Amino acid sequence: MSAKMGYYRNPIEPGTLLELKKKHPCGSRIWEVVRVGVLIRVRCRVCGRCLDMEPLALRSAVLGEAEK
Repeated sequence: MSAKMGYYRNPIEPGTLLELKKKHPCGSRIWEVVRVGVLIRVRCRVCGRCLDMEPLALRSAVLGEAEK
């Protein structure tokens, strides 16, 4: 099942790795999409912290997809 993030061109699906513009306090920029719904839950790949973000906020914070 593919969930789209607004009119974002690439579907955001669980398991997708994203690189965000700002670094997390642990030093990582790589986040993994855990859940897609009204809010999108992402998990830091280094420390495991989870954040729920609105689709528009996430779209503006993303630099691009990270390599696995």
